[in-house]
Amino acid sequence: MNGIHHPMRVRFDGAAFVQHRWSGISRYLSELVGAFDAAPELGVVPVLDYRFVSTSHLAATRGGIRSLPLPRRLRRPTLDLLNRVTSRRAGPAPSLTHYPLYEPESLADARERPAVTTVYDFTMEACPGLFGDVGAHLAAKRDYLHACDALICISETTRRDLRRFHPDLDKPVVVTPLAVSPAFATASRARVRGLPERYLLHVGNRAQHKNIELVLTAFRELAAADPGLHLVLSGQGLPGERERIAELGIARRTHVVRLSDRALPAAYQRARALFFPSRYEGFGLPVLEAMTAGCPTVISDVPALVEVAGGAAEVVGVDDLDAAVTALDRVINDAAVAERRRADGRRRASAFSWHRTAAATAPAYQWAAASRGAGDATRRED
Repeated sequence: MNGIHHPMRVRFDGAAFVQHRWSGISRYLSELVGAFDAAPELGVVPVLDYRFVSTSHLAATRGGIRSLPLPRRLRRPTLDLLNRVTSRRAGPAPSLTHYPLYEPESLADARERPAVTTVYDFTMEACPGLFGDVGAHLAAKRDYLHACDALICISETTRRDLRRFHPDLDKPVVVTPLAVSPAFATASRARVRGLPERYLLHVGNRAQHKNIELVLTAFRELAAADPGLHLVLSGQGLPGERERIAELGIARRTHVVRLSDRALPAAYQRARALFFPSRYEGFGLPVLEAMTAGCPTVISDVPALVEVAGGAAEVVGVDDLDAAVTALDRVINDAAVAERRRADGRRRASAFSWHRTAAATAPAYQWAAASRGAGDATRRED
């Protein structure tokens, strides 16, 4: 299918907006809704049959949505009740539903009506043993992959892994790379309160597969030769992280912070480099954020990060401490290398936008809406 012929009303399931205050998934869905609202030529009319959410992302994107930042234990029951009482579905029935999470209670609807779901990554499948008992989550994920009429993958890497872990699936799959806010490209002279003058940056949750041990040990080596360099870790850490930092003797120059959405672009712009040596990713949004902001970037050689960076970052092995220290030293202390990587990153980042994400997503909706009545003719991969 090469184009959209009739506008489709697409319902965006509210689970991520109700359950998450801050998450990459709620941001992705919010940006997608905003991109479709801003581009009616794409032929998609987002339908949101709820008014109260937990995340502020959607409230900033869509009028008529109110964010209520409730404690985790109260979010779902309170917001579900408010939405049942106050929300009214207006206009014709939606053509299909886009499910961002694999919620068991919505599975019956996904099986009965046209539906799509987004596949973000296969971290739990690729890194078994790091996440405890994930059997229920993987079963729910598998159910949704089979129930939905079309699947959306956020990278070519994720699409390949989909075929690797679910070779029996036979349905349309589209790749819709993510994007970031234009705010990351807007020059800022502001200094973020609490951050040092010269620092290496890591952004995102620090789960086991994020390979934070390499970040810490590489910084220890760099810090020994550079007394003015600091390390900034932004995001949720792991138990025992502070003890490990103290054990390595880098506690005085390591800053564990939570950077707000407003502060994050400036933090990237002022950083000497982003170091993101994850062992597995489905996309790796901090890499795109850093490149957009003109921050020199050093990544591990895992497929998704290499795909997103597109040759614009320094690449090292996930266990190669010497290569990591050499690459980081190069982008931090060699002005010519740093400037080249800034330019490379900005050039690469210009290929991503939420409009392009939305334009790539629309065909998945078309296939899903048509598949229930069009038979195998629509079951194809883009």
